Amino acid sequence: MTKAAATLTMPGYLPRIAGREVESALRRRGAVLVEGVRGCGKTWMASHFAGSEVRLDDDAALLPASSDPAEVLRGRLSPL
Repeated sequence: MTKAAATLTMPGYLPRIAGREVESALRRRGAVLVEGVRGCGKTWMASHFAGSEVRLDDDAALLPASSDPAEVLRGRLSPL
């Protein structure tokens, strides 16, 4: 797997077998849906390929994302 220069890869990341499929799908489509059981490494793998992220388990991001998701995805997360 190749790693882009500016990703959010966390220290201690171990490549997953599914990572090759995710990387290939991202080249073809630009977005993927990653599903799996709790604790299998979905978030870690997604961060490995991401240049940015908006965590909706953060109340400061959830409210603006609920009212204007397009602005949040463009990186315009307004303060509350």
